[in-house]
Parts: sequence; C-alpha cells; structure tokens
Amino acid sequence: MLGLLYLLWIFIIGYYLMLKFTPWFDHSTIGDKVHERPQVPLWMFQLPFAWILGALVVNWLNFFLCNFNRSISSTLITMTVAGVASVWILLSERKKADSVFFAGLRRLSAGTGPAEIFYLVLALSLAAYTNFLSFGETAKEIQISAGVFSDFAPHVSLIRSFSVGENFPPQYPHFAAGDIPYHFLFHFLVSSLESLGLPLSWSFNLPSIISLLSLLLLVYVFAMRITNMKMVGILALVFIFFRASWAFFQFAQSYELSQLPQAILEIDFYAGKTPNAGWGMWTMFNTFANQRHLSFGMCGSFIALILMLPLVEAKLFKLAEEKSSQNWRMEYIQRAIFVGVFLGAIAFWNGATLMAALMVLAGFALTSRHRFEYVLIAVIAVVLATIQSRWFINPGKSPLNASLVFGFLAEKKTIWGVASYILQAYGVLLPLFLLSVFYW
Repeated sequence: MLGLLYLLWIFIIGYYLMLKFTPWFDHSTIGDKVHERPQVPLWMFQLPFAWILGALVVNWLNFFLCNFNRSISSTLITMTVAGVASVWILLSERKKADSVFFAGLRRLSAGTGPAEIFYLVLALSLAAYTNFLSFGETAKEIQISAGVFSDFAPHVSLIRSFSVGENFPPQYPHFAAGDIPYHFLFHFLVSSLESLGLPLSWSFNLPSIISLLSLLLLVYVFAMRITNMKMVGILALVFIFFRASWAFFQFAQSYELSQLPQAILEIDFYAGKTPNAGWGMWTMFNTFANQRHLSFGMCGSFIALILMLPLVEAKLFKLAEEKSSQNWRMEYIQRAIFVGVFLGAIAFWNGATLMAALMVLAGFALTSRHRFEYVLIAVIAVVLATIQSRWFINPGKSPLNASLVFGFLAEKKTIWGVASYILQAYGVLLPLFLLSVFYW
C-alpha cells in the first residue's frame, strides 16, 4: 500500500512541477503551431511527463537522503514528505479560483477518441505482457524468463543490494571496486518500492510498465506532432514491437498461407536471417523486458525533443517574421535551463538515452531558431553528467570507452556487407524514411 501511495505522490508532484517549470510551453496544443487544431489529447503527453519529472525529483531526493543516512529505510521519510507535499499541492490549488493545476486536470481527456482509446488499451496490454511475462515470483522463488535471465542477474542483484544490503555509498555488486559505473537509479527506485512493502516482482514490474506505457504514448504524440496522421502513430507502435525488418517475410516463406497463423502462435525463436538475431536485439519485446531502465531514459529524451520541436517548426514553416538574430539569440533562458537540467538528471538512469537526446537536439539546432538555447542545454546536461560520473565512478575510470568496430554485427566486414546487414535489419524503415523526407 505504501509503495502505491509513493507512486501516486510521484505523479502529483511531477504534474505540479511540470506546469510550474514549463509556462513557456503551450500545453493546450502540445506545442503544435503548424496544424489548425490540437490532434493529441493532453493526457498522452502530460501524464508521461508528470511520471518522468516526478520520479526524477522524488527518487533523486530519496537517494540523497538514504545515502546520507546509509539506510534504505529513509525512504519512509521521503514518502511522508512527498505525501505532505502532495496534499499541500491539492489543497492549496483547490483554493485558487484560477488554478492551472485543476484546470489542466479537467482538460486532460479532451479530444480523446476511439483511436486513442484503442491505442491506450493496446499499449498497456503490450507493456504489461512484456514485463509480467519476463519477471514474476511465487512464495518460494523468483521466476525469470529465458530471454532475460542473463541480464537480470546483475539487475536483481543491484536492486537487492539497496533494499536488502544497504548498499551506501553505492557500488556495483558484481566485481565490486568501491564505485558504481552502471546507471543504477531506476534500480534504486525499485528497491525503494520494495522497502515500502511491495513484493519484488511488483516493485520491478509496476515502474517498468508505467515507463514503457509512457514511452509508447510519447511515440504516438511525437508521430502525430510531426505527421498529423493517427495511422502513423499506430504503425509506429507495431514496428516497435514487431521489428520493422524483412524477418517476417523470410519466416513466412517456409509456410503455406493457411499454416501461417498457427506457426506464428507456436514460434519460440527470433525470426530473421541477420547474424546474431538470436540475441533478440532487434526485437523490442526482448529489449524492453531486458533493459527496464531503457524505457524511462527514452521517455526523458522524447519529452525533451517535444519541448524543443516548436523551435524547429517555427524555422521550417516560417510561423513568424524571420529575423537573422532569431537564429541564435535565446528566447526563453528558462527553457534551456529546464531541458538541460532535466536531461542531465537522467544520466545515471540511462546514460545512452542522454547521449542520443543530445545528438538529436544537435540535429534540431541546425534547422531551428534560438540556437544558443541548444548550446546551453548541452553544456548543462554534460556538466551534470560529469559531476555524477565523478561522484559515482573512481578516478581514472570512464563510464564510456567508445571505439569503432566496423561491421561489428555484419557477417562480412565490408561496405557492401554492412549495407546488406542494415537493409535486412531495418527493413521497411529505410524506404519509409526516404518517402517521408520527400513527402514532408
């Protein structure tokens, strides 16, 4: 019960902070100034935003407190403080005649149609299925599916190192060297829920389901924001989970059409002729089940991109009078600071998604107004990530050791071999991408 309340406090605090810190963002249209009317219900963007922001703030504060007291039991203090803050938010906002908080809540469901309800049911079903199928427990044992058990050895150990082992100051439980170079804060959130009385399976699965569902909702929002076509959002979900490659057609060649439905139901391996397809690395069912913290980090990246997308659109579609100074000068320094801190705080939730977000934002900056905002975002995010690395990782060690390995997964380590692998692995994504470039 306390763990469920903790999650509720996270949502309330996150929603309140979202409205307080992003007054420069037009939430009523999700920043959309290109189309004549908003095409996406607010809940599909604001609830994932509230979850990520609330979890970042509350979990970071809880980690500081637990690390200071050297005990995970301090989570009870954090939950109490978060509960008091949530009640204060609700009561104080209720007294205001012009409460933005409650006005926003009343508008959440506006514009929700059959397509959005269908998408929500499908996305929630996929998120729950993916997580509950891969991890569960009985009264006597923890049950881990064959597709994820290798990575779950360190994941579960990391969770239990906090909830049972009082791992403060934190260090990686495998090959311990007094530091923790692995992004661990999602696992710390799970251990916090377990310390509040939730069973391990629910402590791990609930935030994983919420994060994956949030990501799928943001995929729909992002697809709609760019294309204004609901079918693109739904197809994005299909391609995420069912691999946008030629693997299905290669698999189907071995069966008669009448045999295909039964063959699909009975399949117990990863379809595809690309080398190492058995890893399941191109199948998001496996990836999201295996790397639970990936969904959370990707949500943060998507939110940052959606917040900055209006600047790109203003430049591309010339929504206002063009001035050369607009290309570089800052419009809202608060926006740059918020997005920079927001992304920097994700570094030890999933560092790879932080790097991906910064690379995409660099692409945004090339065709956007107010480019100095992007510079400030990158500086703040990198500085915060560096501070965290210096805190959690021993001197002389780096969380990243990048090196170029040409044709790493390809069977033939040649340009044509790599090109062939990419065409097989990405399948319909490449022609669809080329079509979209010309169409839009």
